[in-house]
Amino acid sequence: MTRFLQLSLHAVLVAVLTSSGVAVAQAPDLVELGRREYESGKTEFNLGNYEKALGHFETAYRLSGRPSLLYNLGVTQRRLFDRGRKVDRLTDAIDRFRAYLSSPAAADPANAAQRQRVIDDLREAEAVWAKTRGEAARGEEMLRVAEEFIGRLRLADAKAQLERFEAEPHLERVQAVQALMVRGRMEAVHGDAVKAKAAYLRALTLDRGAHPASMVEPPAKAAFAAAAAEAGTSPVVAVHHNPPSLLKVGQVAELGFELPSDLTGVVAGVEISYRTGTGAYARLPRTPLSVGPGKVTKISLPRDFCTSLPPGARIDYYIDVVDDKSAILDHLGTAALPFNLDVGARKKPIYKQWQLWTGLGIGLAVAAAGVGVGVALGQPPPSTSVPVRLTLLSW
Repeated sequence: MTRFLQLSLHAVLVAVLTSSGVAVAQAPDLVELGRREYESGKTEFNLGNYEKALGHFETAYRLSGRPSLLYNLGVTQRRLFDRGRKVDRLTDAIDRFRAYLSSPAAADPANAAQRQRVIDDLREAEAVWAKTRGEAARGEEMLRVAEEFIGRLRLADAKAQLERFEAEPHLERVQAVQALMVRGRMEAVHGDAVKAKAAYLRALTLDRGAHPASMVEPPAKAAFAAAAAEAGTSPVVAVHHNPPSLLKVGQVAELGFELPSDLTGVVAGVEISYRTGTGAYARLPRTPLSVGPGKVTKISLPRDFCTSLPPGARIDYYIDVVDDKSAILDHLGTAALPFNLDVGARKKPIYKQWQLWTGLGIGLAVAAAGVGVGVALGQPPPSTSVPVRLTLLSW
């Protein structure tokens, strides 16, 4: 067996036994090889050649299994992050620091100072990681980052990221549901079962198909189950609007809305946008709605706007149903396809006017009667003459 093959087999055996937690006595040659790799890595690190240093430290760790090398690997990845700002580097550094803190060496009182140093570096790296991940996230990625923070028990960072997402303009119903599901998990992990249940219940009133991911923690699953039980068969939140079609000249437009059920008060109100002609839409402030079957909330458009409209004018309007964070839970009409409200009676086409057809009917009846009388009185006596056939000449 060659020297190289013998060393390779030793390295594999050490790696297997070390990963399985079995203590082994290191062969002097492997320890020496590991030490040499460490020295090479240290040299490259001091020269700023962090990629090369990383390779040497990894080889040294595979050969020796020394926990202190985990810290060196973490520090090297951190330097690579500082140089290239790639979050994966920082994530790997954090994992290496944690691996060291989980090793028997970290529990040794003789290594207390080193252990504290790793703890401090870990905290600092995690803070930078959270800030970098949070600032880089856009759109629904912010929710995924918040979920990642929850998994790492960085609940303050998760809350900040969630609030940042909820402050985004023009969120839709589906995004509001997703945010509520993340909030439910966050509150459950934080230990507040009441707030977790409330968030999940709000999500279910908007979407009965909402469900937490399979990887969520047991407290989150329990809170969701409690919310689902309370939701029962209550109807999903929906706002109804029966649009008028005509408005008298000088009359103020009054629009009616009904919100039959809102178990959790998730609907904060409606915002009405309106215009005449092709101008820009004006917008009424949010108006809350009464809740309950048959309860109609009437909202008037501005008096000055309505009373100044001439006959034949048309009002276009649409409605956004919003929650307390201004997420749009529902659209009733849109800017491109609004409701229409005509001012004054519509002028019917002449063929649809009853006066025309009544006059024509009377005229035809009179004409038919006159023809009938004339035919009866003016009928000539029978004739035996041969009738003359009249033809037209060709052109």
